[in-house]
Amino acid sequence: MNTIMKRSYFILPMMLGIVVLAASFAQAKTPGTSTYIIGESPKADWGYPSPFTFYKRGPGYVRMMMIFDSLTWKDDRVVIPWLAESWMYNESALTYTFTLRKGVCWHDGKPFSAADVVFTYHYFKRYPHPWFNVKAIKEVAVLDQHRVLFKLSQPFAPFLDPVTCSIPIIPKHVWENIKYPNKYTDPEALIGTGPYTLKTYARERGFYEFTANTMFWGGSPMIKTLIFKKVGDPQMAALKGEVDQVRIKPEAISMLKAKHIAVLHTPHFWNAKLMINHKKPPMDAKEFRQALAHALDLDEIVKRGLRGRGEPASPALIPPDNLWFNPNIPKYPHNLTRVKELMSSLGYTQREGVWSKDSHALKLTVLTRKEFSRMAQIINHQFRKAGFAFEFQSLSPTTVDAKVTAWDFDLAISGHGGIGGDPMLYDSFVRAKYHNSARFHHPELDSLIEEQFKEMDSTRRKSIVNRMQALYAELLPAISLYYPTKYYAVSGRIPLFFTQGGIGKGVPLFQNKISFITAGMP
Repeated sequence: MNTIMKRSYFILPMMLGIVVLAASFAQAKTPGTSTYIIGESPKADWGYPSPFTFYKRGPGYVRMMMIFDSLTWKDDRVVIPWLAESWMYNESALTYTFTLRKGVCWHDGKPFSAADVVFTYHYFKRYPHPWFNVKAIKEVAVLDQHRVLFKLSQPFAPFLDPVTCSIPIIPKHVWENIKYPNKYTDPEALIGTGPYTLKTYARERGFYEFTANTMFWGGSPMIKTLIFKKVGDPQMAALKGEVDQVRIKPEAISMLKAKHIAVLHTPHFWNAKLMINHKKPPMDAKEFRQALAHALDLDEIVKRGLRGRGEPASPALIPPDNLWFNPNIPKYPHNLTRVKELMSSLGYTQREGVWSKDSHALKLTVLTRKEFSRMAQIINHQFRKAGFAFEFQSLSPTTVDAKVTAWDFDLAISGHGGIGGDPMLYDSFVRAKYHNSARFHHPELDSLIEEQFKEMDSTRRKSIVNRMQALYAELLPAISLYYPTKYYAVSGRIPLFFTQGGIGKGVPLFQNKISFITAGMP
């Protein structure tokens, strides 16, 4: 059986005929029987873990990808071979040829082949998914049982990362007659080639129990049972040894370390942000959005709301931890004089300290949720000082997401990860049609997004991405507020690592499935 190695090399496909060779994982000789438990705070359920029904946030994606595999994957640093053992890029023909691993089987025992890969990409073309970008793919064809040819419609810089390393390959024999994938929740919907199968899913408890796939092509996973479950008190669960990994409050760090419990922290690949319904006045005016930005004091939000454990966000969304970050962009320092100038330019005047127009006070509602309650209080206070008498309404996370999706909101405090990787994230969080996206279009910004996709030279692409960030910061489709530093208590039973740029398309969690497959064994 094939094995998997921890290190390989990702070569940018700049030249004709570059070949990436197969990788394998170094692994212990005997399969493990241990159970590894990941604790979660009591939040929304992350969905049935099929490629079409997982809840479209990072934790939902991570659960789904324990069951399914992609053509490529990422370790802690680079793109590595996965279901594809090698690939070759032909620059002049705009084609990628992938050679697939032999001997791979689906969970039901049927053989995996090139036909499944071709079917998968055609299926995602037919049934678009907000997480998976296949629009640059012109054609996918079977060359033989173990080789697939991708023909692109244009040069596409992020094709390997994050496209092929994030899209789950699905079995043709299961999905070919499924016409409503978003409603398909039969057990067969969870047949993949991945290292785990789902044994138990209890929606009301947010409980997931995965069992190791002993026939996994990379070798039987060292962690036999992988559990995700909600815990009422994460700190106490860590102290009692009830979980192997759980996110904790920063103030618990010293107590945990005193008990010799290891604590890890993430890079700043997650942001809280103010979503803006730019389809409605006055939010449709960039001057109004800029006035909101100047009304906010992000330093105070981080100092008081996060107790200093985080960073004020860039108005261009991409954080300083991201290699594509542009520091030379428009800034919005807390400035009430500038707020008055911008609001006056839109025809507003202050009456009894509140911005009004045509004798009507400006009344908007800000949706928020419990986890942002402290931040909401600080933001509300800052807005009121600037003359914005908004109503803050606390709802469940799923309700906020649903209202944002339906454009049934004015402003909303929300947040998401996925901002640590490729600039393709702008397509996901600016133009895509789902709740984490601003769903914002502007001719020049759209043009820059498309231009950077096509630029294969990294230096020239960086110049385009810099301009893209500057324009985004000027237009403010949404206002990023802060990047929190997230802390996790871990048992230390297996070495964990943080995936450069995040898992798949950028999920910022210490839950890369390589850790559970190899369990850090030599």
